[in-house]
Parts: sequence; C-alpha cells; structure tokens
Amino acid sequence: MFNQFFSQLLSMSITSSFIILIVIMVRFFLKKYPKHISYMLWSVVLFRLLCPISVPSMFSILPDMKVKDYLEVKMEEPFIVPDLSGEEMTVQTSDFTDSIQQNCRTDNKIPFNEKKELLSAGILEFCKYIWFFGMGIMLLFSWGSYLNIKKKVAVAVPFTGNVYLLDEFVNPFVLGILHTRIYIPNSLDSKNRQLVIHHEKTHIRRFDHISKFLYFIALCIHWMNPLVWISFILFCNDMEMSCDESVVRKLGVSVAPDYASALLLIAQSENKLRKSFVAFGEGDIKARIKNLVSLRKEKKRAPIILVIGIVALLITLALIPRGEKQSNTVAEPSIDLPQESGESIILERNDAIEETESLRVSLSIEDYYSTNIGDPSNLYYIDDSGVLWGCGRNNCGQLCQGSQDYDFHSDMVKMAEKVVHVDYSQRDFMIYLTEDNKLYGVGNAGSGALQQYDSFDWNKYLNGEKYSVNEPFLLMENVLYAKCGRDDVVALKKDGTVWTWGTISINGGYLSSDFCFISSPEKILENAILVTGGWFSHAALLQDGTVWTWGYNSAGNCGVSGVEVVNKPVKVAENAVMVWTGSMEYNSHCKNIGEFLGVYPRQLNNTIIQKVDGTMWMCGENVGTEEKVIHGAEGNYVITCSSEFLQYQ
Repeated sequence: MFNQFFSQLLSMSITSSFIILIVIMVRFFLKKYPKHISYMLWSVVLFRLLCPISVPSMFSILPDMKVKDYLEVKMEEPFIVPDLSGEEMTVQTSDFTDSIQQNCRTDNKIPFNEKKELLSAGILEFCKYIWFFGMGIMLLFSWGSYLNIKKKVAVAVPFTGNVYLLDEFVNPFVLGILHTRIYIPNSLDSKNRQLVIHHEKTHIRRFDHISKFLYFIALCIHWMNPLVWISFILFCNDMEMSCDESVVRKLGVSVAPDYASALLLIAQSENKLRKSFVAFGEGDIKARIKNLVSLRKEKKRAPIILVIGIVALLITLALIPRGEKQSNTVAEPSIDLPQESGESIILERNDAIEETESLRVSLSIEDYYSTNIGDPSNLYYIDDSGVLWGCGRNNCGQLCQGSQDYDFHSDMVKMAEKVVHVDYSQRDFMIYLTEDNKLYGVGNAGSGALQQYDSFDWNKYLNGEKYSVNEPFLLMENVLYAKCGRDDVVALKKDGTVWTWGTISINGGYLSSDFCFISSPEKILENAILVTGGWFSHAALLQDGTVWTWGYNSAGNCGVSGVEVVNKPVKVAENAVMVWTGSMEYNSHCKNIGEFLGVYPRQLNNTIIQKVDGTMWMCGENVGTEEKVIHGAEGNYVITCSSEFLQYQ
C-alpha cells in the first residue's frame, strides 16, 4: 500500500512540475497585467499537487508522463471465477500446465550490485523513507512554530472585531482557518493600522489564508521537488501583490504612497513569521512596491479574450492525457447460425444464446495480418512484394542484420522476404510469419520468447542486450497467426490450437520472485480462430463464439475481478464474433517512425468484444468508474477501470 502511495505521489509531482513550468512561463508574459490573473494560475498547480484523482481528456496539453519504478508486486492466491454458464472455474495462479508449474521459480534472488534495475529499486526504496522522514520533520517543525506563536498571541488585546493588538513588533498576520483573527503591532499609527487591517481582511475575504495553508501542506508533501519550492515563493508573491492591488483599488490609488510606506515600515521588523502564515510583510517587498507604482500609472486591465484564454489554460492543465479511441479497420467476421428456412433470427442485446454449440464463427485470417506496425523505438513494414523492412533501434539485433549496434537507423533496412505478417514487443524483439506458415523471431532473447533457454535466468532477463538473437530464428511451423506480448509469444496453428511460450505473469514487467517460465511452446486452447496480444494480456476467439483471456490483469482488462494475474485462459464471454486487446487496429497510421511522437500504440489495457448482434463491449482501462493505481512497464498511474464488460459506444 505504501509503495503504491509513493509511486502515485511521484506521478503527481512530475505532472505538477510540468504545470509549474508552464505557469512560470505564462506568468512571465503577464507582468503588465493585474496580479490576480497570475495568482489564479497557481490554483491548478495546487490542485495537481494535492488531488490524486485525475480526469482523463483528449483536450489535455500535458505530456503523457508515467513514473517508471520497480516496486515489487506480489501475485495473487488461487481464485474462483464464475463462467457465463453459471459454473465456477478454479484458476491456479501458480500453474499454467503441469509442466509450467515445474518451471515456476520462487526462490530466485538477484545480487543487488549486479542489476541496474534492482539498483533503481533500492534507490527508490531508500527515497521513500527519506521523503517520509523529511515530510515529518517539516510538519513537526511547522507545528512547533504554530504552538509557539499561539503562546505569544495569548496575551494579545482585542481591538475591534477579530483584530487583536500585540505589544511585540511583528508582521501583521492572520491566524486560524475557521475562526480567523488578525494580529497587528500596537505601535502602528492610526493610518498604517487601517491600511494593514484592510489588507488582512482582504486576504480573509478571498480565502488566501486557506489557500496558503493548503499550498504549504503541498510543499511539505512534495518537499523533495525544487520546483514546488519555487512555485510556493512565486505563489506567495502573486498572492500579496494581488491583495495589494485589491486594497489600493478599493481605497483609491491616492493611498498607494502611504501603502508603500507601511510596507517599508513592516519590512524593517526583524521578528519575521513563518511562511505558513498570511502576513502583511511577506513576499518580495521591492516587487510589491514596484507593482504599486505601476498601478498608479493605470496598469491596463486584462482584455476579455485574455481572461478566457487563462480559464481555458487552467482547464486543460487540470486534465490528464487520454489515448484516442482507435477505429476498427479490419474486415468483419462472418457468422454461421442454423435457422429454419423463412425464419429470421432476433437477438436481444443482453440475451445469451442458450446453446452455444450452435454458434459457429469464421473469418479470413489474412484480413488481420499486420503489415505496418511499430512505436518510437522501431517501425516494421511489409511492402506489396512481401519484403519486410525495418528501422529504428538495433540494440538487440531486432533489425535482422546479423549484428547489433546502438545507432538509430532512420532509413528502412531489408529484413526478410515472402513475409505476410509482422508483430513486435516493447521488449526489443519481433516476430514475422512467412508465406509457408513459418514463424520467425529476432531480437531480445532474455525473456525466453525466442526459445533460447531451458530455464529462467534473471541475468538474461534483465540484460537482454547481452543475450540477443541477431538473425531470424525459426520458432514454429504450420502457424496461421501469431502475436507478441511483452515477454511472450502466442501462436495460432493451422489446426486451431493455441500455443504460448516465454515469461508468463511477470507482474506487468515489475521485478518479482513469483513468475512462470515456458521454455518451449505449450498448447493452451483448441478450436480457436484468432489470438490477440496487448501489452501484457492476451485473448483468443474460439469457433463457438467464446472468448478466453489470460495475462496481466491490473486494470481488469482480462474481464476478471479481484486478481492481478490470470495465468490460465479463462472464459469471459459467449456469443462473440470478434475480440481485440489494447487497440482495435492491426496496422499503424504512421508511415515514418518520426510520426509516433512518443505515443505507444498498445499502451491501453483493454479487451473489446463484438457480439453477434453487432454491439461492442469493453473492459479495462478508461471504462467504468473504479479508481485504482495500476502497474505498467512505463510506471504507476491512476486510472478509471472496470473488470465488467460494459457496452462500448
């Protein structure tokens, strides 16, 4: 629980850092405008620093940043999954088949100084406790300061209303959240006293004392982020200057010289208050006086279009990026349903066909071949002559050149001939299928996806660049179709059987001592017509219209609730004619690797099903209303999700 909290905190801090930089830049261009506009901008920073709930939107202008860490995620115990027929299915997370269970490793320990990933994990673990210790020190110190000030103001004499006088010469300040009091030094003359009281009452009326208190709490929480310290100082400056402007405009610009004199008088006090309180003499006094001078010169008001632009900016900064819906660009499958002559079939949207044996789904597998696919690391393309081309990284030899290097190959290089289908993994290996139904693989072999090892080895897994296959390696024959997971491969053979191999259930790419390793292809399903692959989960569509899923299930993307890893295929739907995992597209729109701009096509954790009546149903990320932290290869982040299939609009 603490790991998830700290990871989410890092994500919030990084997102807030981008917003702070944007606000600082916009603030620079608003120097000639009233400071209440700049002050308003800090509200979105405060929101992002304190609020763990994010609203995804395509209108967000923030980069899709996620924190990468290596916090350990434990596998779940065996669980019971009800299937759609009403019977219960027991799924053991420790086995896939009997032979897989023999290869499950639970006692692998990695020397800390030999693995850079574990070093990162150790550093992150150390930072957790440093952060917690530092936050505790700040909060304790602030609480001590508060108690000390409460003790000093106990002798204050009531003046008028909620205003109290102190014999000690201090900065006038506001104390309290709900029952606020204003404390001012008794030595102030009548004119300065009234100006100070107007200033502090303006703070209270605008709830500045609450805003500053919340910002100080945010500073304590994110104390390790230097940008938060900078933002707190600028926030205080903008708050004080906007309050100065409000007071001077209310009393008349003629009071500006006297107001500036009061600022200089208070600034001479050596008894400064802690920054967690709203005080008259806080902020950059020189900048506040210069701002008052410019106010006397009738600083121009902000035009309406500027105010509208600032509001729009606040809204877009408060949102987080969300991937756009992918369109279905593949051919529709055909459905064979027995029916008597002259009778039409009427299917209600939520009704199940009682006898699923009567449903027979067929499709043309060629319509689902990938011929143009990739991400910012690599792009693979099959031309009309069946020649496979590739570009991008070659650190694991994934460009089939018989060697590996650390150059970025912007131009396409020829990889193979007579190729009909290609797929890739974010772990730097790729697979391709030839016309004679032979499946080849090349690249990072550390996960066992290229069938190079009899047993799992952490050293190979973590240092795949040292254990790569640089030339095409024959993985399987008589293959009709195949897809990559992150660390595994799933293949559909011509006889309808589904096979898989590689590293299974590695907890979304996080280091763990609990996992399963399949060194050679294992049969897991029969009578299938299509298999899919996403980041970590797979799905298979069988001839009888049932859908089976397995893999990493952090977002409920396998259609199963209460478990993070589904190691054994589970039936999650009936009466289906199509299934997708992640994206609904099989080919990328990007023809040049530079067009990706940092967007990974299969970053969403979803399973999407099309029923016989044409309706679409989805589970996983950005579905439903459940809020949770999920663990992806790119880091931890908060999403809304559902393990229940909901109708997709």
